[in-house]
This record gives sequence, C-alpha cells and structure tokens, in this order.
Amino acid sequence: MEIRTVLCPVDFSGKTGRELALAKQVCSFFGARLVVEHNLDPRPPNFLTVTWMWSEEFEGQEELKQGSAQEKLRGLLQELSKTLECEAKLTRGPIDDVLLLLVKDLPADLLIMGSHGWSTAEHQSLTEKMISQCPIPVLTVGNAEGEMSPLFVRDRQEPIRILATVDDERRPDAAMTYAVSMANHLGATLVLLEVFPEGTGSGARADRMAVAEERMAALVGDAPDLCVESKAVAGHQVESILALVAETEVDLIVRPVHTGFMPKAKRRHYADLELLHSSPCPVLFVPHKFNL
Repeated sequence: MEIRTVLCPVDFSGKTGRELALAKQVCSFFGARLVVEHNLDPRPPNFLTVTWMWSEEFEGQEELKQGSAQEKLRGLLQELSKTLECEAKLTRGPIDDVLLLLVKDLPADLLIMGSHGWSTAEHQSLTEKMISQCPIPVLTVGNAEGEMSPLFVRDRQEPIRILATVDDERRPDAAMTYAVSMANHLGATLVLLEVFPEGTGSGARADRMAVAEERMAALVGDAPDLCVESKAVAGHQVESILALVAETEVDLIVRPVHTGFMPKAKRRHYADLELLHSSPCPVLFVPHKFNL
C-alpha cells in the first residue's frame, strides 16, 4: 500500500483541527504530501444567470472572503510545512465536483474528512456524498471529542486495534485487502468481525465464518506475523460493530462501501452512513472495486 498524496478539505470550523491532526499523522507516517483545500463558494460567479444579482458591493464581500481564506490557509501551511510537504488549494464551485476533480488531477490516494451531521432538507452532507462517489478511500475522523489519538505511529508499545467488517459476498473485497495492508504497516491487531442476522442457524454461521477466515488467511499470507482475531455475533450490524468498538477499544474501523439501487445495497449504504455519524473512532471507507 502506497499513500503518496492526501487531500484534506477544510472549512475552518471546529472539525478542522481534528481533520488536520489525522491528516498530519498519516502524511508523517507514510511520507506523503498533504494538500489542504478550502472552497469559497458552492458556485462561482459565472454560474449566475441573472446578471443584476452581481454588484460591486457583493464583489467587495467576495474579495474580503477570499483574502480571509488565503490568510488562514497561509497560517496552516506555515505550521504544517515545518514537518510535512504540503500545499493549499483555494477553489470555487460545487464542492463535491471540485473534490472529485482534485482527487483525479493530483492524483490523491486518500481523502480525509469530518462530518457535520446527517443530510437534511437544509443541509446536504458533503462527507456522505464523498463516501458514495469518491473512487479512493475516505478516512473520516470519528465523533470523539478532544485531541486526536495517535494512530499512525511507528514502534508503539501497545498495538492499535483495527476492525474489519466481513462482507457476505464470498469473494475477497478491497476493504479487507486494505485492512490487512494497513494493519501490517502499523503493526496492529486486526479484528475480523462477521455480523449475522438474528435467527441465523449455527451451521450457517460456522460455514460463513470459515469462508471469511479462509479469505483472511489468503490475504495475510505475506504477513505471517500479523495478529488476527476472528469474532462472530448475531444482531443489528451497526449496533454490533459499535458494541465491539466500545468493548475491545477498537482504534480504527475499515469498512467496504456499498452503493447501488438494489434494496440490499441501499441497506448496506445506510449502515455505512450510520457508522460515519455514530462511530467514536475514525472509519476508513474503501470503495468495493478499489484497486490497491
């Protein structure tokens, strides 16, 4: 696994500090370049179709906004550049389109974001949209308060714990491959979790868990020293994951992203969003067809 460029959009809200702290950890660990992005407006002036809406007063406000954003970005870069290779992008336009273009043009290997809550009629969650649309993994910061815990650290005394949820498709998926690679890089303990629906018979549960363990064994073949734990529970998927996070002090969740129009895909995607908004620890969302 190579992470060469990390893209981190910021809006200078309370989440920015945690986003940048996590991005700084990742870039320091992998020797990656950090690109900090701030978007001035959802749509640039040339998107306006009614010309009288543009005025000198509005233009002056825009110049002040741009100057303030530039000053804030300069301050961030001045601090970050002491230890990292970094740069800033000041953009205008529909922010989801802007980020997808940046991911392609940089190109970026990882997108790091926070979230301001579920999408509503008044608020469209950018992070939800990126999880659905982004072609590269998206690392979200989690909802814990306070300073960001150090996850990406070499030679740590106590290994972190990475939780990988098992897909019910009987084939290797990108998230599991990514989880194995990440655990190997970090010297982490990898927890393999299979969540069965209530009422699943013991025989079916044993068969499915055996398949999952075979898949994991094949992926771990190149890292025989990797510590792997397997767990199987019955119940609601997200509740089971969060319970295990609390009970065993999981530090990072790696989750395959499922999108589509079939009812099963919609249920999976809703579970992805539940984890985004409920997990106390960072969640790494990996597109199902992503190639390492």
